[in-house]
Amino acid sequence: MCDDEEEGIELFQRDAFEALLEDWDEMQHKIAKAILDYYNDEEKESYGPEDEEEFKKWWPDIDTEEEMMKILHLDSIIIGTEYVMESMGENPVYILFDRDWGGEDTDGNGVAVLVADGEVAEVGYKDIAF
Repeated sequence: MCDDEEEGIELFQRDAFEALLEDWDEMQHKIAKAILDYYNDEEKESYGPEDEEEFKKWWPDIDTEEEMMKILHLDSIIIGTEYVMESMGENPVYILFDRDWGGEDTDGNGVAVLVADGEVAEVGYKDIAF
């Protein structure tokens, strides 16, 4: 039983968070690479203003992990209950980011990654975590 259970933290949640932190340096690179690929392969230029100059501002060229990390901002880390998360792999954790591309993000549609089994399992808009 987790000592923090009285405060609402399950052993499952603590284990998932600790697993994330174990290889945090390597995981940061995996996350940045996955988001970079997602940005360039799926999201870039998929929507935006009709004005060509404004469109270019929305979708900057981002070619490296370092460039990507400069325009991502950690929003939150979500670890659901074991009941909700058990089908998502070993130690599943959602990490949500705000981002500086795609114009003003009035809807909070940043980027989220699902980390499970020590790998990035999914990348998409933040709503994948809900």
